[in-house]
Amino acid sequence: MNQIKKKNLKANSIELRPLSENDYSDEYLMWLENEEINRYLETRWEEQTEQKIRSFLRSMESSENNILYGMILDQKHIGNIKIGPINWNHMAADVGYFIGSRDAWGKGLATEAVRRVTEFAFEELKLNKCNAGVYSGNPGSIRVLEKAGYTLEGCQRSECMGPDGWEDHLLYGCLRKEFS
Repeated sequence: MNQIKKKNLKANSIELRPLSENDYSDEYLMWLENEEINRYLETRWEEQTEQKIRSFLRSMESSENNILYGMILDQKHIGNIKIGPINWNHMAADVGYFIGSRDAWGKGLATEAVRRVTEFAFEELKLNKCNAGVYSGNPGSIRVLEKAGYTLEGCQRSECMGPDGWEDHLLYGCLRKEFS
């Protein structure tokens, strides 16, 4: 088994810092309860509580196959990005993200975070591939992945229940040899 080095990562405008249970805040809970923010998050299917979020943060902090980063802008936690679970046999991992702070939307920060985490996955974790899934009704997230260098690899038709009904689940991937 490979070892994950959980460390801070610097991007252009933001810092990515591994989160711990101490990063729980009422604002974090509010993000996950807000229908506009959580409309494409899988956490929307069940009630979010302080206890549930703290438990999740503890599990990510101790995980050997996941790193949950907080996106930090001007010393303020604005969202999360996760790499994992990592499949060490196939040297691949999933990448997932959201920006909870509405005033940070549309500034390219998610793209910056995805690019930096992907770079870390390839250069330091020596992974071969990163994968990400997105609802077809989420054009902002599609743009993030494409601007970060991910390629559309597949479509699972009517796979996801989106805010307005059934949506396709778009599968994106990025290979180390193609990432620049």
